[in-house]
Amino acid sequence: MKVLRWPLKMHHDERGGLIYPECPEITSKIKHFVVSISPPGAVRGNHYHKTRTEWISIIQGKAELHLIDLNSQERASLLLNGGTPELVEIPPRVALVIKNVGEGEMIFLGFFDAPFDSQHPDDGTYQVLDIDK
Repeated sequence: MKVLRWPLKMHHDERGGLIYPECPEITSKIKHFVVSISPPGAVRGNHYHKTRTEWISIIQGKAELHLIDLNSQERASLLLNGGTPELVEIPPRVALVIKNVGEGEMIFLGFFDAPFDSQHPDDGTYQVLDIDK
């Protein structure tokens, strides 16, 4: 499975840091986003999207991202760190789980190429990682 990753540049001045997503091929597709805040050890995901592409960026903390391509059963694992921000693309039918492996809160942004529709959910459940691991 090819995992696409885009590094994000942090711009600093006297007010602090600011990240501009300089990826027009992605930002032009974003139709929905989520912000997730998780305590140490928390696991989120164990699902996939049937038709939507998702991009994830850790903005604080450290996370393990585990992926399984449901078509090929190929697996990939990535260590993500808010100190080196990047976007990771997760195509449709790739199951994911994200685990906070840092000592503090993990904050991530998730972006999607289609809006959320509670009447027609796009998520499917898939056990990528046992919650106890």
